[in-house]
Amino acid sequence: MTVTIHSTDLAPVLRTAAAAIERRNPIPILGMLRLTAAAGADVATVTATDLDIEIATEVPASAEADLDIAVAPSRLAMACAGYRGDVRLSLSREGQAEILTIAAADMTQRVRSILPSTEFPVMRRAEGDGFDLAEADLWAALHNTLPCVSTEETRYYLNGVYLDAMKGCAVATDGWRLARYDLIGIAPMQAGAILPTKAAKLLLGLLRRDGNRLVCAQFAMSERRKDKSSDPEPWPDRMTFTVGDAQITTKIIDGTYPDWTRVIPAPSDAISVAVSRAAVQQVTALCDLDEPIAISPETGKLTVKTADGDLTEVSGQPGQGERFSLKARYLRDILGRHDPARLSGKDANHPLMVATEDPRLLHVFMPMLLD
Repeated sequence: MTVTIHSTDLAPVLRTAAAAIERRNPIPILGMLRLTAAAGADVATVTATDLDIEIATEVPASAEADLDIAVAPSRLAMACAGYRGDVRLSLSREGQAEILTIAAADMTQRVRSILPSTEFPVMRRAEGDGFDLAEADLWAALHNTLPCVSTEETRYYLNGVYLDAMKGCAVATDGWRLARYDLIGIAPMQAGAILPTKAAKLLLGLLRRDGNRLVCAQFAMSERRKDKSSDPEPWPDRMTFTVGDAQITTKIIDGTYPDWTRVIPAPSDAISVAVSRAAVQQVTALCDLDEPIAISPETGKLTVKTADGDLTEVSGQPGQGERFSLKARYLRDILGRHDPARLSGKDANHPLMVATEDPRLLHVFMPMLLD
């Protein structure tokens, strides 16, 4: 009695699910995938978790018998490597041991290193209020905000993408740059949610840039107090995203996101200059990306001076305003996604707004000090 799954259906599901597994795991069951199928069903479910995130994906299958086991993803991946055809899974018993047989073309594996599914941890999925988002919109929001997420652990509340349900946007900042992407469809709620970086990357991997599916996002709410004297208020502690046949359930970062609107400067054209991808790639070709790029709007010239004293200059499009500088990494990141970008602001000591061809996207960069 076997469960049959085509390798072309199974392989991408394994790659997605395996991304949720931590490479170094002291708990053996967390290094495995849970594979379940019911007799007579036309789908099987592959689940992976690290206790903070769970991803479950349905894959077309033909099940002659019930199957519910935990197995290392590498065992299933071997059956799919370089092979297009059916992968057949069957469970048997030898004495007290259960053995999973994986057959694909001329290869047969007899896997003893499996664990019972009863040991596999299950996250409770969010089934509360939520909203639907267009797949392409959510892809654009995560694609553009993730580079600005902070990696500084002391400010853990910046280690993710903030879904601001009141203002209808996704926001990320590391304290030096900020990205905001306006979303259509977020239902106004009292509290937003900070989506951890790992969960945001996994979710982005499920989305397509030109996809036309609806992504269902649901909150699981709990209550918390801001301080001992305040009344309890609803607060999200988990979210579940449903994308096609896949579901991601993730814990939310427990913290209060700072008021990001305070760093958005008032519009000003005192400084205004357009910067192209080609110019930035040329001027930063031989420099460290943490080096500053000095930009002279009046001439359009971009200049980088390395720690060794080497100087590189590239001519760009002229604009207006005083000379300022930005970290090379910031310009490389945004121009890798959008070309060109227009920088504007009050002066070289205040935040600069960065506009692109996407009207729903806004970046804010803090300038660096000039030599």
